[in-house]
Amino acid sequence: MTIKEILQNKLVQIENGRPVTDSLTVAEAFGKQHKDVLRDIRCLGTSEDFNQRNFAPVDYKDAGGRTYQKYIMTQDGFTILAMGYTGSEAMRFKEMYINEFNRMREELKRIEQPRTGIYDDPALLPIKTELLVVEVTANMLGLPNSGKLKLLQDLNERNNIKVALPAYVEEEATESATTLLNRYAINMTPVRFNKLMMDAGLLEEKFREGSGGELKKFKSLTETGQRFGKNLISPKQPRDTQPHYFESKFLDLIELLENLL
Repeated sequence: MTIKEILQNKLVQIENGRPVTDSLTVAEAFGKQHKDVLRDIRCLGTSEDFNQRNFAPVDYKDAGGRTYQKYIMTQDGFTILAMGYTGSEAMRFKEMYINEFNRMREELKRIEQPRTGIYDDPALLPIKTELLVVEVTANMLGLPNSGKLKLLQDLNERNNIKVALPAYVEEEATESATTLLNRYAINMTPVRFNKLMMDAGLLEEKFREGSGGELKKFKSLTETGQRFGKNLISPKQPRDTQPHYFESKFLDLIELLENLL
């Protein structure tokens, strides 16, 4: 798996109010066997105090239901571990990883800024954390306003929050690539269309963790690609997106792709 693909998966998570990653994600990112990353962690030579504060062994189950161990690690733990991983790609990934840690830490600081009245209630921390996850997810998936509204509506329902939200966000109607290719009788298969879109940097493949711990792949319009459409939340899997396209711009998009052939 490439660094680009790994970055599109969830690198940094929030656990107990702080950003962390785990040894499985690090192994995927650096193209290593997980057992080798576990060995590297155990052979760091850091103090027991440092290890207790920055590395936490936990059990997990693989897709076959077998139990294994991995390590949850803080930013400091990751930094010490990654010092031993060299090469230009490894260095680039370390920079991106640390940037993501710092960004998540700043987001946590922002939502934890002191407020008055009911906002000081510790019981609101889980909801604040959910709001942060909603924001990070929306940015990561490049969701349109309608998609962001859907995430907020779901959050309200889960937490029984009685806050009125708009019933809809007025946006230009969209269709799937398959529908529009058929509508305009364009001699191009959806598979070919998607490949040209990715070659042009307008579409990308992203990854999420499946229920069994495996990586699931889905497609998402890039920031540039969103000139021609938007990413809808998949009704079957809310963590996936389905690219849809503006009919008014679809023929212009086809002309652009054909010029790249």
